[in-house]
Amino acid sequence: MITLGLMVYDFLSVLSDVSEAANDSVFWASKRRSLLSFEYEMLIFPIKLSLELSVVSDNVQSSSEALMLHLLGNTLMIAYYGTAALKKGEYGRNLSLYPVPGLYLFIAGIATSNFIVGPRIRDHWGIVAECEIFTARYLLALNREMPFEDFKPSLYLFLRDRTLKVFQTPEAQSLFDEASSLLAGKSYPDNPPDAAAVYWVFSDTRRMTLELYLSN
Repeated sequence: MITLGLMVYDFLSVLSDVSEAANDSVFWASKRRSLLSFEYEMLIFPIKLSLELSVVSDNVQSSSEALMLHLLGNTLMIAYYGTAALKKGEYGRNLSLYPVPGLYLFIAGIATSNFIVGPRIRDHWGIVAECEIFTARYLLALNREMPFEDFKPSLYLFLRDRTLKVFQTPEAQSLFDEASSLLAGKSYPDNPPDAAAVYWVFSDTRRMTLELYLSN
């Protein structure tokens, strides 16, 4: 948990840099290696976890601690990849990350996972609802950037809980309204297909690419 907390802290520093030096090519070129090293550590983090703290699939019973780490890790990845897709410019270019269907499909999968495991542990930690709101905010922002059909089943899961007390805030209700408008009354499965395969294909491919780059 401490390791993940440090990753979140590091990424918050990155977000500050994104705001201050959005299109400074020299700045982001100098940061490229450290950012890609951060991404590599983020992707390998789930692999380093013990079996007791791992979530192999959303359909497999896991401890609440494992689900919490899974949720936080997913949320960090949504922030990292989502920010690159939304900001674009020199930041996204230096990471070779763009708003394309392959990246969106990966984000849709881990967002769906958040909305599946979140309700299981929401009563244990207050931050869970915040992670769900954060996830929905990114999905909707990414969809405004490039409409993507696979975001809708994920947002449908988010909409199921709009009446819960924990979501009765102006921001959450605004997100629910936008998601509801996007879905336009269409229903999706309450138990969507497990996205583990999509996750591991993207994660493994991206991680091996990063290994090659960082070894040079």
